[in-house]
Amino acid sequence: MGAEGTELVDTQQLTDLKKLCEFLVQQPGKCAYTGSVPRGLQYLLDRPLLEKRNQLKEKGLLPVFYSTGWGWRLRKEWESMLQTLEKNNEEKEMKC
Repeated sequence: MGAEGTELVDTQQLTDLKKLCEFLVQQPGKCAYTGSVPRGLQYLLDRPLLEKRNQLKEKGLLPVFYSTGWGWRLRKEWESMLQTLEKNNEEKEMKC
């Protein structure tokens, strides 16, 4: 998917992204508004990370999306997206 060679998310962001997905999967409709997301994970959904989210979206690796009337939702392939991001980070660490 073109993710090789560059770290798309750092280790902490990846850990928090997994937590966010695990939180959303437990919610009705697998969705939540930002205010309902645990505080420590809300930064992933804030404006400062918009560029990072857009990069992930362009590469088909953003496991969440915003939907009017629903809030933040999980993509059907969220687990494989997280696995790809994790693999990408592992490969990056091996090169360092």
